[in-house]
Amino acid sequence: MTARTHCPECNSHAVIDLAEVIDDREVDFFWCGACRSMWHLAKGTDWPPSTALLEPRRLPAQRARPIRTQRVIRRSASAHR
Repeated sequence: MTARTHCPECNSHAVIDLAEVIDDREVDFFWCGACRSMWHLAKGTDWPPSTALLEPRRLPAQRARPIRTQRVIRRSASAHR
């Protein structure tokens, strides 16, 4: 059993090769007609399937801006004299 012939999610053999729809030099894309999951495999391999290219790309976390607070310096009455 390979991820080219059986769905890695539901184990169905209703796998559709998307090579004519999605042309890529490095990976082959597949879709399951039973559970509608989608995955890809590196060219020439049968396992492991991946969905990494199909997931939304996460942007690096933006640095949180530090909250600027005003420093209040209290001087004693004697310091002003």
